[in-house]
Amino acid sequence: MLLKKTVVKESSIAGLGLFADEDIKNGDIVWSFHPSIDKEVDMSEWIDLPIHCWNYMISHSWICNFTGKRFMSFDNDRFTNHSKDPNISEDDSGNMVANRDIKTGEEIICDYEKIHDGNPWEGDDGSFG
Repeated sequence: MLLKKTVVKESSIAGLGLFADEDIKNGDIVWSFHPSIDKEVDMSEWIDLPIHCWNYMISHSWICNFTGKRFMSFDNDRFTNHSKDPNISEDDSGNMVANRDIKTGEEIICDYEKIHDGNPWEGDDGSFG
């Protein structure tokens, strides 16, 4: 669940992105798992879904490096884009924490490779099949 005020708008990185709607200080927790907003997902439950639904589910979920479990957020966290120079990263508890001060209006970005090692169901582009 996003713990900081954010807004979704057009991104120069890809499609839509998640942007800070308040100043965020270095070390602040930006996102933390909360079962009312975030869900642990079991890919075996998707077996009857059409391929385009698999692609959606894969692209909007991730595998936590610390737990090995797949999660999906149902708030605007799903619009967080990837960057090799992220301003948030995962801590040892699985929270997403600001790496530096983030100004209002700045896009919130993370390094997908640091929080998601991939899995055998995914192609190189994050799609299924």
